[in-house]
Amino acid sequence: GYSGMNGKVTEYACSAHEIDTTIERYIFGAEISLDPVSGKYVHHMLVYICPETVMTKYTSATSCVSPISGECSQIVFGWAPGSEPSKLPDNVGFRVSDADPQDVKYVVVEIHYDNPDLDTGISDDSGVILHYTDTPREFIASSLALGDLPLTMDDLPGGTEVIHRESVCPSECTEKWLSNTGPITVVKSFLHMHSYGRQIYTTKNGDITNIAHYWDFGFQENTDVNFQIKAGDELHTHCVFDTKQSGGTVDFGTASSDEMCQNFLMYYPRVPRFQLCGWFKYDIGIPITGAICGGTDNSGDNSDFISDVIDACLENLNSPQCLFHLGTQDTDGKSFLPETLSERTCANSSDGPKSSNIPLIAGASAAAAVILISLATLYIRMKRRTGQGQRDVAIKL
Repeated sequence: GYSGMNGKVTEYACSAHEIDTTIERYIFGAEISLDPVSGKYVHHMLVYICPETVMTKYTSATSCVSPISGECSQIVFGWAPGSEPSKLPDNVGFRVSDADPQDVKYVVVEIHYDNPDLDTGISDDSGVILHYTDTPREFIASSLALGDLPLTMDDLPGGTEVIHRESVCPSECTEKWLSNTGPITVVKSFLHMHSYGRQIYTTKNGDITNIAHYWDFGFQENTDVNFQIKAGDELHTHCVFDTKQSGGTVDFGTASSDEMCQNFLMYYPRVPRFQLCGWFKYDIGIPITGAICGGTDNSGDNSDFISDVIDACLENLNSPQCLFHLGTQDTDGKSFLPETLSERTCANSSDGPKSSNIPLIAGASAAAAVILISLATLYIRMKRRTGQGQRDVAIKL
């Protein structure tokens, strides 16, 4: 088991695993397997689809810094307290294959541990079971993360009963990724905040798609939903916080005492690199705000640092790495507004950017690295099961 959380309040542990792709399979469900003794320390866990390069980084469960890298793309499974086993519709699944870099072959698992009493002598053997079938599914699944993905929202003032924050996935982003592929159908929505959260919901063109009216960290659901996202649709993720008991300012970050405002969707059919759409802020001396609008190609060639991607993007504004839409929100977080420094967009298109004098654009490969890291999982336990062509994939450290 993993024992690195001993004496630490917050700890992240990561490991990488290779899944057999001799036969094409489809992952259609997942469930958590908590250690009966140490499972109480597990704050959340996620499983990512990654390139082969991760195999040399996390050969066994080891302490890691969240975010872990910019190489991994979609989330196959996520869990937090209160979550039930997850199952996709009968015609949908994550493809296990080596035919495409975004198929499931290599995964990184990360567990976030919460140890407020600084307990020692802990060894955790929690894990995840992934259910799969050898029978082909009609649609390949993917994931789309909304909200404050790099955890850069403005701090929450302490002692305040109602604080609203909002992240926008603007219409420019859905237009960019879905205009040529057609609409996607969303089947799962996993809303996520921490202990100061009071309410969270996402709207599409003003209509609520999923809402937790009374947020409870101990009861988080991977909710079944059924709606489409089309080119030109706009999604707003709203979070309401109460910091009366905080004793001071609350940051957005990876620690249990920090806050988050995120919504993880599962959808079909898969649109390559349409994995992230939400709030982004980066400071290079001048703060730049906008919307993350894209993701990694899972090739293993993506940069690990945002600064490297910015440099690459500025050198070539037509680069596929330029996947950010510049813009911000008003003081109440109610709408997506043009960036004060520029109203231009750096987009991966044949037309190039809308202006030739963009002051700064951030690229998505590294951003995804920094962003995706706050969401991952520790290890996958896989055990075989018989019955109607379905199995449980199992890997244990």
